[in-house]
Amino acid sequence: MHITKLLQGLEAMLLDSGRRGEGEKVGLVAARLSHARDIDRALQALYGVSGWNAVAIRLMWYVEQMRHAAGGVSASGDLFGHQVAELLAAMPAPAAEERDVNRAPDLARTVDIRDALSRFGSALEELRRASFSDGAFSALPESILDRVIEESALLERVASAQQSRDVARFAKAFTVFATHVREQGILQDVRVLHVIGTANLTLQTVLETAQADDFDSLYQTIALLESPQTLLQPQ
Repeated sequence: MHITKLLQGLEAMLLDSGRRGEGEKVGLVAARLSHARDIDRALQALYGVSGWNAVAIRLMWYVEQMRHAAGGVSASGDLFGHQVAELLAAMPAPAAEERDVNRAPDLARTVDIRDALSRFGSALEELRRASFSDGAFSALPESILDRVIEESALLERVASAQQSRDVARFAKAFTVFATHVREQGILQDVRVLHVIGTANLTLQTVLETAQADDFDSLYQTIALLESPQTLLQPQ
């Protein structure tokens, strides 16, 4: 979808320029729109989010342009870049976002938690793949670990806004663990990868089955993640 690609381009631009918080929000909007069954209704919902009406109007206009384009041709590179720049200009100012932080509907409440979980899972899979060289574990790439931390923090905000307390607790504990790994430079310890993989598997199992025993495992996992110094004691 053209507008999803536009938002992904805007997300990358914001992240590259150090505007992480804004980039994360744009990424969530892109994820939500990419799964929308009715794009018009989804954009109307975005229009109702405080501060995002200008972005929503731009996206509505781009959707109409693509619908009327001859043969559904895609936008050229120049037009694509111009539209990303227009979206950047339409972004809510940081000061306005701070004033509206407690207003409803908050952006985090409009995002399907499944989208945030999907982004988190994709980041973990990217980290796992990039940690191996010629089939053997080498080290955790710090840049990708940073992305995992960002997605975990984002998942916590979305889960908290939607009263999914167990997921929010897990994401917060995971962020604590991953941040400790990065700050202590424990990037070549394969135990870190095992802990991350096991923790994510426990979370996914709980979400799929909702069995009492699985929740016990999740709470145990959260407790372990909250104590990274103990979990990663020198061997």
